[in-house]
Amino acid sequence: MTLPVYDNVAFAWRAFEGPSFSIVGGTSEVEYRWSNSPYAAYVGTDSKCSPSPEAWSAFWRDLDTIGVWEWRERYENNNVLDGADWELDVRHGADAVKSMGTNAYPPSGGNDPTPQFHELIRALGKLIGDIGFAEQWSNRNA
Repeated sequence: MTLPVYDNVAFAWRAFEGPSFSIVGGTSEVEYRWSNSPYAAYVGTDSKCSPSPEAWSAFWRDLDTIGVWEWRERYENNNVLDGADWELDVRHGADAVKSMGTNAYPPSGGNDPTPQFHELIRALGKLIGDIGFAEQWSNRNA
């Protein structure tokens, strides 16, 4: 007996000096949390949404275009003592990726968020219907 595979997304960004956010969910509901406060304190917004099938289709296309399915399991820059870390855990049909980083970003492993990483944040913003948070994040991490 083969068990069904469910599409899901989990992403978290934690910064030493804020902002921090997470997005977790599946095709029926997605929860997201946003905070402008530093890493250790949470003062922010919790929300839920139900992305449409069209929004999910666009999200999966965006992930294909970005190339997340080929990202390495880990990206690290041990020369930075504070900064940011992130985690991505996504499954869509037969495709899955679990990738994380500490002050390093795919696909190159460089110290600054890459264009592909910025595109991932935009895709997450479109999925939850709040592109404003993605723009705010990109402005702080340009």
